[in-house]
Amino acid sequence: MGSHNGNGNAWADQWDKDNHHNVNPTANYYTPEDKKAKYKKKVGEGLDKTKEVAITGMKKAKLGASASFKWIKQKCNRNNSHKY
Repeated sequence: MGSHNGNGNAWADQWDKDNHHNVNPTANYYTPEDKKAKYKKKVGEGLDKTKEVAITGMKKAKLGASASFKWIKQKCNRNNSHKY
């Protein structure tokens, strides 16, 4: 089955349209630098999302605290105004 023609190619290689002989088998693998850059990018994206959520949460907490303070201030002013 492994018979070769005059060019040194096996029978199956004659019908293969792509030239696989010049392909680097390690070309599809990531180098350690690529892996580090990819991981760093994912961590950075995660930190950006976390930062956005934290900012949104703090804005909501600030608005809630401000509304609560105003409500308490109004209640106190109403009670104090009746005493005089």
